[in-house]
Amino acid sequence: MNKEIKYNSIQAGPFTDNQNRISFEIPSNGVYDLSQSYINLNTQLDYTDDGTNGNGVYVLDLEWDSGIAFHPRFSNASVVKNALIRNSKNGMIENIRRVDQLSNVMRTYGKSVLQDVGTSYEAASNSNTNINLNQYSIYRDINKVGVVKSKQNDIAPIKIALRDIFDFCAQASEIDTGRSGAITVEMELNINKLRAIQDRTLPTGQQK
Repeated sequence: MNKEIKYNSIQAGPFTDNQNRISFEIPSNGVYDLSQSYINLNTQLDYTDDGTNGNGVYVLDLEWDSGIAFHPRFSNASVVKNALIRNSKNGMIENIRRVDQLSNVMRTYGKSVLQDVGTSYEAASNSNTNINLNQYSIYRDINKVGVVKSKQNDIAPIKIALRDIFDFCAQASEIDTGRSGAITVEMELNINKLRAIQDRTLPTGQQK
């Protein structure tokens, strides 16, 4: 019977600009499907309500701080700057520098616009909808109908598939760690490139 197993990071959070390294170890005790495995980063965007009644729920999102006026959309894998994967018996499998640049190039050439929009519901930085150009994000539960109030999501998980980082994982649908040994994944995050923003209308020619 298939089952999902969760392994916590060896390093404890919260993760910051200076504390931006995480690592996981998959023990040598079973068979794993790395093609469907992912890193789950729990995030929270705080806000200050400057309204008079204190009930404001704002559409917040993450923005890529490029250092210039243009802030491009980015894939979940771009949250990772550098990454490596190795096992205890064979050593290094992959060691990738600048995962953020590589993942965005691969996404541009490997996914159509419709495929990209179709998976935007789980994106760390969401895209505007095609119907009314509204933008929603995983950090807020926005309700536009009825009397139920919108609310903030105290924990918003950013899901980063291992197959989007490592070519090895894209093909590793059945790995017996009893034969390969324990598998270790180490990552350096781009925390300093992420900035929380309140959603707003973008100038012509820019994308989020």
